[in-house]
Amino acid sequence: QGKVHVSGPVMNPSMKGSFFLRDGEISHTFNFPMLTSVNLQGELDENSITVTDMQAEVGGSPVNLKGAISREKGAVAVDLHIDGKNVLLFRNNDMRMRGDVQLDISGPLERLAVKGTTGLTGGYYTGNIDFLSKVGSSSAPVSAGRGFLFSFSDPPLKNAVLDIRITTIEPF
Repeated sequence: QGKVHVSGPVMNPSMKGSFFLRDGEISHTFNFPMLTSVNLQGELDENSITVTDMQAEVGGSPVNLKGAISREKGAVAVDLHIDGKNVLLFRNNDMRMRGDVQLDISGPLERLAVKGTTGLTGGYYTGNIDFLSKVGSSSAPVSAGRGFLFSFSDPPLKNAVLDIRITTIEPF
């Protein structure tokens, strides 16, 4: 739900409003889990959207967000803070990662800066190991070189600068 108040001349009106969402869901195209149980409150005007309070769940764990997105001289600027405990960070057939997250996302939309900390609270990685080929071999094992790479191919995270300190709280 929301409320909008528009006043002033038709060619250059002034707009102010407020909005809220209860028990919503937010999906996206990134390879991250979707947000569920979204409850948010905010305000808006002709140049900005401010999220005064947002609570949601990611993989069943709570996440909080506050901040603003504003338009200044034709550019969009972001200033958001996200924190959560034991949040599902990534999941596919071979890997799952959870962590405590504190991130600040700021800067122009074309080149966001994502800074903060993530403490891994658990996870797993699985892969097939051919034990029989290792038995009786006198040579050192050779790795297949299978690695894990991630990237963002679409804006706005495509050109983002990541400065995230990753630690381990529980074994991975």
